[in-house]
Amino acid sequence: MGFVKGERVEIYIPTPDDPEHRYHGKTGVIVDVFEDDLSSVTGNPSRGRLYTVAFEDAELDKTEFRYDDLQRPDVY
Repeated sequence: MGFVKGERVEIYIPTPDDPEHRYHGKTGVIVDVFEDDLSSVTGNPSRGRLYTVAFEDAELDKTEFRYDDLQRPDVY
């Protein structure tokens, strides 16, 4: 489960009130993966990783997201 470095992802934060909503629908590549202890706090193994995403849109800085905020883009 999860994503790996080099994988292309799309940001999924559909709630307009979320401060990170501005990234919703943007695509990029995972450039780093960090593990922390959030999964032990929440009891959800997928929450224990932070994925650093470098965006295809050069105006956006690299940003970290959790698993729930990412999805694999549809291939057409």
